[in-house]
Amino acid sequence: MSNSVKSFTYKNPPITEAIIDFQFNLDGITIEKIEDFYEKFKKYYPSNEKIISNRGTFSIGLKDGDVNHSVQTEDVGFKYVNDDKKYVLVITKGNFSLTRLAPYENWDKFSSEAKRIFAAVIDEFEFPDITRVGIRYINKIDIPLPIDDFDEYLKNPPVIPSELPQGISNFLMTYQIPMTDINGLAQLTQTMLSQGENASILSIILDIDISSHNNLPTNTSDLWLLVDKIRTKKNLIFKSHITKKAEELFS
Repeated sequence: MSNSVKSFTYKNPPITEAIIDFQFNLDGITIEKIEDFYEKFKKYYPSNEKIISNRGTFSIGLKDGDVNHSVQTEDVGFKYVNDDKKYVLVITKGNFSLTRLAPYENWDKFSSEAKRIFAAVIDEFEFPDITRVGIRYINKIDIPLPIDDFDEYLKNPPVIPSELPQGISNFLMTYQIPMTDINGLAQLTQTMLSQGENASILSIILDIDISSHNNLPTNTSDLWLLVDKIRTKKNLIFKSHITKKAEELFS
């Protein structure tokens, strides 16, 4: 896949959620240490909520047929929200993620905030053994009705065989594309939201989730170089799925 697409910005980006996500193994990180670490940026992310993992077991006795079940709970981390509720930070014993909610500003501001907090994580603990690096962008494209065909706005629209009625009440398309140059995978989902109160708008979701899983960086500079590379892939995929007419909706 070519990387020739240039960086671009829109006046009204269709992004509803943008996520930078790292999964890792890190010995010695505990709930108590995460709580202590939170004091360093509490003023920026005043709202916090504990993340609890539930694990259930189920068994049937071979002789008596008795059914036994149990649920084990474990505190695994925390979710933090900033003052204006536009940034959501998750730190667990095996995950770091930062989400920017709408209205999206730009990559520089978003990535700078992620770098700032992750640098503090490294200072507090150490550089972890990273097992996954990912970026996910969820876009909602509001198309004014009526339209003659989806291909006015989408380059890869749902296609109905000509022998069948051509109306579509809903659709869901998911496919995965290997990204060998980043040792990863891109998963794309296109779907149509049910119409709400505004019957003059049709909303299409374009969800792009790209991750790298092998030969991952062992230092900060290489990590963010990989993140930038994944972001370039995301831009290329987004541009390759929409038409100029679609871009005019948020340019």
